This record gives sequence, C-alpha cells and structure tokens, in this order.
Amino acid sequence: MKNKKTLTYMIGGSFAIIAVVAAIVISYLLAPANVYARQISAAEKYLESGDYSNAILAYQDAIEQDPDSVDAYAGLANVYITRSENDNAIDLLRRGVARTNSPRLRYMLNMLLPQDTSEPTDMKTAETAYLDTATMEVMGSYSYADYLSRYGLANKQGNRDGSVTCTFTGLDAQVTFSNTASQPDVVSATVVNSNAIPTSIVFTNALQIFGVNDYITYQTLETLHLTNLHIDDHPVWNKAVVFEEKNVRVMIQSDANGTISAGAQNEFAPLKANEENAANVNRATSTGFIKDAQTNASVAGAHLIVREGSNQSGEAVEEVDVGAYGEYEFNVEPGEYTVEVVANGYTTVFVPVYIGAYEGTHNQDIILSKTVGTGEARIVLTWSSSPRDLDSYLVGTLDDGTNVFTSFYNQKSGSNAELDIDNTSGYGPETTTIYNLNGKFRFLVLDYTGSGAMSRSGATVTVYLPDQPVQTIQINTGITGNVWSVVEIDHGQLSIANGGNVWGLAASDTSTTLN
Repeated sequence: MKNKKTLTYMIGGSFAIIAVVAAIVISYLLAPANVYARQISAAEKYLESGDYSNAILAYQDAIEQDPDSVDAYAGLANVYITRSENDNAIDLLRRGVARTNSPRLRYMLNMLLPQDTSEPTDMKTAETAYLDTATMEVMGSYSYADYLSRYGLANKQGNRDGSVTCTFTGLDAQVTFSNTASQPDVVSATVVNSNAIPTSIVFTNALQIFGVNDYITYQTLETLHLTNLHIDDHPVWNKAVVFEEKNVRVMIQSDANGTISAGAQNEFAPLKANEENAANVNRATSTGFIKDAQTNASVAGAHLIVREGSNQSGEAVEEVDVGAYGEYEFNVEPGEYTVEVVANGYTTVFVPVYIGAYEGTHNQDIILSKTVGTGEARIVLTWSSSPRDLDSYLVGTLDDGTNVFTSFYNQKSGSNAELDIDNTSGYGPETTTIYNLNGKFRFLVLDYTGSGAMSRSGATVTVYLPDQPVQTIQINTGITGNVWSVVEIDHGQLSIANGGNVWGLAASDTSTTLN
C-alpha cells in the first residue's frame, strides 16, 4: 500500500509539475512581446505566399499587442498599398504617426498624400546639418563658360560699377563677374569672358548650403570643422559668420551668437578671382574608382576611353587601364567629356564627366552593371554629396494586375523587383532591378531631406535593358522641388521624362497602379 501511495503521490506530483510547466509555457507564449513576434513572423510568411488577407489580420494583431511598433504599422501599410487600398493605408499611418511620432511613418504618409495636402513634416534641424561640398566646389572652380554649359543662362544684366550679374537655371543665386587686378579685362558692358571667375555669389537662402530650412547655430557650424570659422563685425549686417572652404570665402549675416536664419544676407567670394594668373587654364586630373552597381565593390580590369564632348563617338583623347583595386586616373584640359568604360561581364557604359576650368582634381566614381538577363532591367541612381539622401522609387503594374512598388521602406516587391540598398550619405549607388518586364513601370527620385536642392544634386540615372543601348539621364537643372520623374518603362520600351513632378505623387501614383 505504501508503494502504491508513493506512486500515487509521485503521479500526482508529476501532474502538478506538468501543470506548472504548462502554465509557465502558456504564460510565456501569451506574453504580449511573444505574441507580437509570432504575429509579425506569420504576417511575413503570408506575404511570401501572397495571402494578403491573412497578412493584414496578422499585422493588426501585432499592432494590438504592441501599439508602438513602427515595423507593424509600416508592414500593414505596405500591404494596403500593394492592394491599392490607399485610404486604409493613410488612416493607419495617421494613427501610427500620432502614436509613435516616427519619421519613417510620417514619410510614408506624405508619399501617399497629394503634395498640396501633405501633412507638415519636421523641419530640418541643426542636428542634421552638413556642408554642401558639391556646390562649394562649383563656386570655387567654375568659370563663366562652366556655368553656361552646366546650368544655362536665365538672365544677365550690367551694373553701374561695370560688373555683370547673372542668374542660371537651377541655381537659386545671383552670380556677379567683375574686373579685378588678376582678371582685369574679363567684363565689358554685358559681355563676360568665358574664362572669367565670379567675384561674388549671393544665394536667396544661404541655409541651403547646409541642408537646413529654418536656422543653424554657431555650435552646429563648429561640428562641420569649417576652415577659419569665426564671428566677425560687419559694417552693414552688424555681425557675420565667416569661413573658407573649397577656395571660397563665405560671409553670412548672423546674430551676435552666430545663429544664421533663413533669408540672411550673404556673399560667397571665389578666391581664385583675385589670385595671380587666375585666367590661365591648366590641365586637370580626373580620378576615382570603378564600382559594381549591386555590391559597390571595386571592379578591376576595366578599360577607359575618354572622348571629347558629350557625343559617344567623340574623338578619343585618352585611354587608360583600371588598376588592380579598381582605381583610374587621366589627365585632360577642363571641359566636357564622355568616358567609355569596358569591362568583362559588364555592360559597356558612356559616362558624362565635366571638369571645371579651375578644378585641378576632379573626383568621380563610375558605376558598372553586370549584363542584365532577358526580361529584366536595372536602374542605377548616383548623385553628388548633397542632398545627402536621395531615394529611388519604382512603381508599376504587371499585365496580370500585380502591383509593383519598391522604395527605402519596401525594398523587395515579391519576386518582381528589388532595391538593393538605401544609401543615406550621398553619392549612391542605389540600384533597382526589375525581374519581370511584362508590365508598365515608372521610376522617380525623391529628396528625403526636403532641401529643394534636387536640381543641384548632379544626379544621374542609368538604365540597362536587354539588347538595348545603355541610357544615362542627367538631372534637368530646371527642376524645382523635391521630386524628379525620370523614366517610364512599358514592356521593355524606355521613355525619358527627366522633369519635375511630371506624374505627381498623388495617391493614384504611390498606389502603384499605372494608367
């Protein structure tokens, strides 16, 4: 009996232990964090199989478990977008922004709203400031002929002091040319010598040089490590922030503490206008690396042919072999060139290179794409140092009605298209690959920073289509705003727009449904 009682106690104890363990397990499984993780995992699996209805339910359960989860809101919004249910996506994102104040959700929301009704976004603040080195380099090395060639003349007028002030397309500034001791005869009436260097450049809003909209403090300027930065007295402005960068002396009106506000008076003075022998045009060195569009790794073994002008069949002036680490270098006179790049396993490209009259050394990486397969396309976006963060957008509809949409917050659209990486620090490349050309697609570029400086970004988009010549589109410097509508691909046939908000970013576009 004793043994039976012991066995009974043991069995009873075992059941008690099992019950406790079961309770612990159930408690663990039902914990909000674990339910959330399982729902997110389930939603992703449903998406992979194309079961959008259950994916929506799973994401909704995830949000219920964790109302502060940005990933859950973004995931559910993308499902709604894929199903062309933009109203649902907008309502969801509004709730998500109100709950989390997430910049990512706010950006997604603004992309779904028509531009004239977009909800206000956070202004760029001092913490996100940077120096627009590309524009600074232009001011420090470009002649009158360079400005004409790269931007196009918008207006020109003679001044009483004998100087000439010009405005150029896509450059929100007044550029003044004057006779100086080092360039005494470059201006006469309204005629400007092609080699003349500006003596003064005044921007409508100098803050655009720092990528901000409303103000920038002296403390933030100090973090940019500007040369000879200081606050100086000014006879008219009272106080001014002064520094020198890229052969340009900068003076911008400020308060006594060095804070610069929007609309501040300013003057950017290229130093070369007062240098001895400034009018002598010397040969310049162009250098950089050849890189793979998808991996950003260096490509060795390429061969470069430097052709004069913008014509792919222009006269060859230099030929160089790329080094073992993908580096290249050639020496030419300043001007406009087309560089033909040939490499084993890659599609031959013709890359525009422009070297300013007083640039000295021109740095430019060149991107190559592996040969695309039948029925595929590759789109490569590159740009200069600013704006720091341009974003690639592909929207499309396949013949079977499937919506295709890729961006920094939805980098893979099923098995139909993919954005490789979201480059947020300037230059790129950002590479979008379309794996199924049986449909109609549009490719757009957005300035995430909202700087309004898209036209000065130096952005190029290169499109690779099977059995077709490579097409490289340089951004139209007349574009205003933060949207560049680049190309449309209709069943493998390319149409170039190269304009501003040509197609708009209303809900009908970001829903990925094309008419």
